[in-house]
Amino acid sequence: MNKLGFVQSFLTKLRNRCTEVETLASGPGIVFSMKDFNECLQVFCQGLLKYGEVQFRSRIETQHIRQNQYQHLLYMKEKQALYYRRKCEQFLGDIDKLVNSKISQKGSQLIYELDVASRELRVLRDNYRLM
Repeated sequence: MNKLGFVQSFLTKLRNRCTEVETLASGPGIVFSMKDFNECLQVFCQGLLKYGEVQFRSRIETQHIRQNQYQHLLYMKEKQALYYRRKCEQFLGDIDKLVNSKISQKGSQLIYELDVASRELRVLRDNYRLM
């Protein structure tokens, strides 16, 4: 049965329960008994309400599913952001350690070269005095 099958059913029942009559002024017409018309209308209204409830319920369920998906997606994005934030902090810490070690190495190298140059200067002064 399609989405609006109850409308089709209503129209079919009306068509089946009507009586064709010949009117005096406008040609052929149809007549319904009040009982038949009320019965068909009642079935139509019940079908309409049922259709509305089913659609409303399915839309609420769909909305809940989407809400849960979006909440999960948001949770995953927050976890991902936290992961990348920690990774960035770790990377910055590693860069600081690398820079500090390079500076320390360069400083030690300069001190060593200065010490070697100082010793050579002392040796040269001593040799200069002896000459």
